[in-house]
Amino acid sequence: MMLQFLPLGRDPGLVSFVLLFDPELKVLVDRRYTGTKHGVCIENVSRTLIIKCNSYRQAQWWSHEIRRLSERCDFLQIHRFDGFAPPRPASLTKWYVNGSGYFSDLADALEKAKEEIFITDWWLSPEVYLKRPAKGTYWRLDQILKRKAEQGVKVCVLLYKEVELALGINSDYSKRTLMGLHPNIKVMRHPDHVASVVFLWAHHEKMVAIDQSVAFLGGLDLAFGRWDDSNYRLFDVVRSQPANHSAHPVSQTEEDVVHVPLAVGEEGEGCDEVDLSCNTLLWLGKDYSNFIKKDWTQLDQPFQDNVDRAHVPRIPWRDLGAVVHGKAARDLARHFIQRWNFTKYKAKFYPYLLPKSHITANELPFIVPGSSKASVQDEWTQYISVCGLRTHSELGHTPVTEIIYVHSKALIADDRRYIIGSANINDRSMMGYRDSELAVLVEDEERIPSRMNGEEYEAGPLTLALRKECFRVLLGAELEPSIDIDDPLSDYFFTEVWNKIAQSNASTYEHVFRCLPSDSIHNLRELQEHVSVVALAQSDPEKAAEELRAARGMLVHFPLHFLCEENLLPPAVSKERMVPLDVWT
Repeated sequence: MMLQFLPLGRDPGLVSFVLLFDPELKVLVDRRYTGTKHGVCIENVSRTLIIKCNSYRQAQWWSHEIRRLSERCDFLQIHRFDGFAPPRPASLTKWYVNGSGYFSDLADALEKAKEEIFITDWWLSPEVYLKRPAKGTYWRLDQILKRKAEQGVKVCVLLYKEVELALGINSDYSKRTLMGLHPNIKVMRHPDHVASVVFLWAHHEKMVAIDQSVAFLGGLDLAFGRWDDSNYRLFDVVRSQPANHSAHPVSQTEEDVVHVPLAVGEEGEGCDEVDLSCNTLLWLGKDYSNFIKKDWTQLDQPFQDNVDRAHVPRIPWRDLGAVVHGKAARDLARHFIQRWNFTKYKAKFYPYLLPKSHITANELPFIVPGSSKASVQDEWTQYISVCGLRTHSELGHTPVTEIIYVHSKALIADDRRYIIGSANINDRSMMGYRDSELAVLVEDEERIPSRMNGEEYEAGPLTLALRKECFRVLLGAELEPSIDIDDPLSDYFFTEVWNKIAQSNASTYEHVFRCLPSDSIHNLRELQEHVSVVALAQSDPEKAAEELRAARGMLVHFPLHFLCEENLLPPAVSKERMVPLDVWT
């Protein structure tokens, strides 16, 4: 429910401002609140409106009608878990593990947009490819948005405005690039740090809504480094034949890779001039990343490599996302509209947005394929396992390893419900008044036979499929069918499968690569001794490759005891120490 106000004496189609009904809505009739003899004060979470009336009766009529309208509004109630929207039964939804499927379905959904595209991100890279390998620029994000804008679709993008001294995501470049494509593309950044005095917290939400009927959300920004699949490749070095360069047969290179520059314009920014007709690369330019070796820089030159891909492995990126349809998507679009209108309040050259009615929410113009309906003692180690992910490959016949960056924010409960969102489990994400976050709770409404803790169990089909997909990849069950992942709570699975594989993999990687961080290193003296010893992967690559055959899946125990005897607070004179401790918790 909303109130829409039009300016007097001006274009009647121009919206002056929009006031949405929310749980903070108040309708007050009294001089104490209105400052006028006959008036009505309307407040919501973001602003206050005072209506001056000609008489007491007129003021009472206004207040009565607004209250009557609000009685039918879902968004005025306090919902379960303090959610901003009510549960939506029988909603179509689909989950994604990794960015490949998420980006591909998002590209198809964007292609079908008819009216509006809403995007909010912590970081957005205009040149990110949504379908790979790229055979041209058709599926590049900026080109998709430009194409839809030229077709009359309104594109609204809301980005986090970073503190530039602390972050190098260059949201100003993203804004200028997108705004320069077409007048139908509007981009705003928030917050204004000086005016709002907000320096420590961020907009961390990631969401795309199309025509207020389909919405994608989760942990995936539309940015470099996020696209990945279950292979979690460490290298991507075989290039296509660029313009004005002779072919380099793979057999003639020293390390069995081809490493030649992409063809760009004279100014180094001719994105469309890159010849991708025979491209085999999955990660072009800055998209190939290892932020441990080198963080992203010069993002205004997106097709220049950030690290030497012939020698530096990339860090794979594991993430989860979801898509929802109908009323649930309309709820997310409404949330975006609230944020957009709040940010637009002082920006005269941007339009206000209006949410669509929920009455038509189930009239879906298109459906994403595959969507389904759903709604300090050591004893803790017997019940809780803390793990990370790691993988390995070869470069020039020498084994190499790298962590898989686990960026997903997800929780699966009882094989019947799951949460996928953008929030980490820490104070800055969970307090509600620091970083802004967004998540979806999906509960299966159907049941299928399964097993839990050694007994027969009725599980939710969508949740069960998500949990099994995660376990299958993490434990290597797709290559070893003998690994039983049906019952996640049995003592045998927890001890002899999950923990055994995690410990075995951790020991193998420790022995072959002498990985850091490591549970065997408790202080700086042990760290110095550790790095002084040459790893087996360097001293005897053949033996190292033989031992790596014991690795199963990608699961490793997290090194909880690394440097446990050291004080890891930053030095007193460092810039990190000057930042309040709340930022890190």
